[in-house]
This record gives sequence, C-alpha cells and structure tokens, in this order.
Amino acid sequence: MDYPSRASLANATGHLASFLSKVGGFGAGETIGGAVALKVDPDLLSKVSMGRSIALVSATNGKTTTNRFLACALASKYPSVASNSGGANMASGIAHALSLAKGVDVAALEVDESWLPMMIENLKPKCVLMLNLTRDQLDRSNEVRKIAKKWKDAVSLNPEVTYIVNADDPLVSWSAIDAKRAIYVAGGQNWTLDSKSCPNCGELIENSADGWACSGCNLKRMKPDFELSGVDGSILVSREGEKWHIETKLPGSFNRSNAAFGAVAASVMGVPLAEALRAIKNVKSVGGRYETVEFNHNNFPLRLLLAKNPAGWLEALSVVNKNNVVVLAINAREVDGRDPSWLWDVDFGVLKGAFAVVTGERARDLGVRLSYLEIDHVTIHKATDALRIAQAQAAKLNLDKNRPIDVIANYTAFQGLRKIVKKMR
Repeated sequence: MDYPSRASLANATGHLASFLSKVGGFGAGETIGGAVALKVDPDLLSKVSMGRSIALVSATNGKTTTNRFLACALASKYPSVASNSGGANMASGIAHALSLAKGVDVAALEVDESWLPMMIENLKPKCVLMLNLTRDQLDRSNEVRKIAKKWKDAVSLNPEVTYIVNADDPLVSWSAIDAKRAIYVAGGQNWTLDSKSCPNCGELIENSADGWACSGCNLKRMKPDFELSGVDGSILVSREGEKWHIETKLPGSFNRSNAAFGAVAASVMGVPLAEALRAIKNVKSVGGRYETVEFNHNNFPLRLLLAKNPAGWLEALSVVNKNNVVVLAINAREVDGRDPSWLWDVDFGVLKGAFAVVTGERARDLGVRLSYLEIDHVTIHKATDALRIAQAQAAKLNLDKNRPIDVIANYTAFQGLRKIVKKMR
C-alpha cells in the first residue's frame, strides 16, 4: 500500500516518536507515535484505512477482550491482521496501529466509545460491534445517554455498515435503530441501572421473559439473529436453529458473550463461525487480564482481574473464588476517573464469607463500603504488602494452593500490580 507523500512523512515521523518513547522508557509509544503522525497529517486515518477490510469494536466494558477474540479468529484465515492489541483505542493509537501494518488488508480495532462516531466516519469499516454502554469516568466523559445519541447519529450517517448489536442493551439497540444492516446478538446485560428509562421517550423500560420493552413508545428488544443458550450460556444458536459450542479459557458468562460477538463479527469478515470459535478458545489472557501468576516464590498464585467501572466490577465479582481470600485495589487517577462514589452502586455482598485485603490510593473509600456490608477485610496501603498478607491469610485458613487468590483492580492499580508481580516472581 503506497501512501501519499504527506502520509508517508507522517508515518515516518510517528514511528520515530514511538521508537524514542520506547527507548527512553516512557511507554510503548503507541499513543505518542500516532499523535505525532496526526499532527503532520490530520487526514492520516482515512489514508491508512483505504482499501482495508476493517472491524471496529466498541463498548464501555469488554471491548479489549472481544477485539482480541476477533483478531485471533481473523488470523485463522488471513495471514496477517492489524490490531491495536496494546489497548490504545483513540485516534492516535488507531492511526499508529494501521500505519505499522503496511500491506495488511484486514484489521480488528477496539475503539473508545466516545471516539466511535469519528472512527466510523474516517475508517469506513466493514462492520462495527456495539456491545454495551454504561457509566464510566463521568468526571471527564459525557453522560452515557449522550454517547448513545452520538452513536445513533453516526449510524444514521453511515447506515450501510454492518452493525453487530447487543439486543439486550436498550441504549445500544436504540443507537442502531437506523441501521440498514444490523445483526442482533442476545449477549446478555447483567448491569441494568443505566438503562432503566427509555432513551427514545424517557418512559420506564419494562423487562419480561420476552426481553425488554418501553412502556411509552415502540422501542423494544429486537428478535435476535444469534442467542446464547444453555445453563451456562455456552451454546450459540442462530435464528435458523444452527448451534455452535462456545469454549473459552477466560472465566465468566460475560466472556462467552464476548466470544459470541467476536465470532459473529469474524463471520461477517469471511471466517466461518465454527472456525472462528475454534480460534477463540485458544486465548488465555488479554493484556494480563485473567492471567494466573506466581508471586513471592512458590506461595499462593494470583489471578489478575481488571474492573474499571460499576458494570465491570459486577462481572469480575461474579467469577471470584467464593469463601476465599481476595485482593481489591482501587485508585482514582485521571484515567480511572477521579470520583469513586460509584463504589456504592456495586454489590460487594457476594464477598460475604471471604476475607478481603483492600489496597490502592482510595482503599479507605472501598474499606468503608465493605464495612457497611460487614465483610471481613483489612486495609493495607502498600500493594506489595497487601499481596503478601493475602497469601499469609490464605495459608492461615489452610486454603487449596491450587486455587489462586483473585486480585481485582481498576486501571492504574491493575497496571501497578502487574509491575510488582513481574519484579517479584
């Protein structure tokens, strides 16, 4: 793929900035490389996406994992797949990922939900996965319904794109209402506090065995083209009655839902569903998430879980080892969201019977939340000490060493814990 001269200069400059960032120890260079390239050529995104078959994945929760599933499924057919696997999901990171993959015709890209309209307009994707919309970092992001409206406007302007829509999320379904090509997947929606009222008319959303429907207008759950069934949601069923088994090494029904979305998107991109699901089951971790690691020599292993917002914490708590020891870590830096008051929306009651070690810059906030629920816990300022105390408590309780201690952390706390674990394996 030959780029115009300005785009070529932008790519070269961006690659240099990325290289210097890595050499200087300032980071992976994905964001700074793309940012510099876009300064040189503001139209770079439309140029580096030209002639490519692109799938975009966007959501408040699950987009990184779903994008990883999708990229692995696509790799089962195509020799090379461009992807922003490092998680840089705004314009700069996406520009960097595409500019690095010169000559690669297929791309799977995760997109921050606020940036999705711009990416649809600039990248002209073949398909867009729209998984969910919930509250996240509201101190610096738009209210969730405003994002849903932006998604709806983008779909109205680009109706010919194939949209893969979570039929169980009223906000997402409303966003895709003007799509000419929509594939509805019943992927589930455990967190419903952000979609109690209709985004179309404001009246109450009512739930029943047939799904959800607005009590004041015609907005309702569409009949799904694909649906998860079975006791554990491990069977994907098409509207025509075809069935596929979903198997993943990642825990939780939410990850089986992510796998379903990734496989359906891969089928739109030319990979048969059965082949896509075979490739997906090989994914063991995503950017350190769900990884089981050794810490403090041969002591109890740790399983790392990332949770960034109320819906994400709900999902992470659903897979913790009950009646065990768990580590909870929370910061409130800019990328986390400065306001941790959402902790009171999360049902930490599932931890009753467990022993929690709480750490992070806002550990006291979380400790107060657990105290009100009478959950046995200690608050430890230093993360390294918190991990050691959790292991010591597990040994004291004579717990099974083959069952890892779950460590749930929000974004910056998670990254900090990963660094600690790498140093002290």
